[in-house]
Amino acid sequence: MEYYTSSACTPCKKFLPIVQTALGMHNIPLEIVSIDEPEGAMKAMQLGVMSVPQVFAYHDGKVIDRFGVITTRQLVSKIESYLK
Repeated sequence: MEYYTSSACTPCKKFLPIVQTALGMHNIPLEIVSIDEPEGAMKAMQLGVMSVPQVFAYHDGKVIDRFGVITTRQLVSKIESYLK
């Protein structure tokens, strides 16, 4: 999974630990992509990221889901659905 963030984004800073904990419970790796850096900004633009935070879930190299801030319960439900 990829987590798109920005250093100026307060919701990003609050949501990241929730995402990290939920993914960690299932040993799912997370790549943190900062749109403050040119490479991250280009990658975000290619994926159509219009606001942060944005989380992208992949399967076999293809995006299967994307979302912004959601509740912990919703996040856990999404993760469990990916593992089925």
